[in-house]
Amino acid sequence: MGHVAEHDLGAAAYAIKAVVAAYPHDPDARRAERDWQRDQVPGHLSALVVEDQARRNDLCWSVFGD
Repeated sequence: MGHVAEHDLGAAAYAIKAVVAAYPHDPDARRAERDWQRDQVPGHLSALVVEDQARRNDLCWSVFGD
């Protein structure tokens, strides 16, 4: 959890970057980690999280895009 709202995606983005670094030859690694993270979000918050990821994807190394 970030200490300010603008930082809430940081841990998720870093985790995705770590998976990509661990599996550099797997073209599906980034998307698989992103989708796993999204599956962990409670249903009533899912749309808000996906919207926030889309809105700030460029700030987060574009790890949340398709």
